[in-house]
Amino acid sequence: LYENFTTCEKLNKKTDNIIFHKNTLCVNENAFCDSNIKKIEFNDNITEIKDKAFFRCRELSEIKLPENLKSIGEATFSDCKKIHTVEFKNNVESIGPRAFSQCSDIEKIDLSKTKVLMLEEIAFFSCSKLKEILLPDDLKIICKLEEEGERTGKKAYHLILLLKYFFLRLA
Repeated sequence: LYENFTTCEKLNKKTDNIIFHKNTLCVNENAFCDSNIKKIEFNDNITEIKDKAFFRCRELSEIKLPENLKSIGEATFSDCKKIHTVEFKNNVESIGPRAFSQCSDIEKIDLSKTKVLMLEEIAFFSCSKLKEILLPDDLKIICKLEEEGERTGKKAYHLILLLKYFFLRLA
């Protein structure tokens, strides 16, 4: 599916919803990037959504993730401005960097029942309406810094921003 439907404006003007067949196991990189889809119906057999699969789908408003989903790639739903609801299932183990960054309408993130051990850098960065985030008890790391010597200053800065954001919300 790599880039199969990227920028398919005419298709998306006629089709508000994307429905995945039960045999689909993975959504590949950039598959629907820059599309005008509004709603996605995943089948529960999908275990992975790769990098930027739905990047800049600015009409997308609701996401109900598949039951068996384990991994959400980098910038998968980034810049989907109208997303207001994301339902995370129990099997989610990995949320990539910038996965939901700039999703400005998201108000609540509930990861409490997921298997996420590490929340990658700026996964929910610039979600301006975010009021509440529930984290899993087993969460070990809230940000992964680059390897020593590789722009750690920038990554550390994003970690500080994330922590400031949480502390400001708690105050």
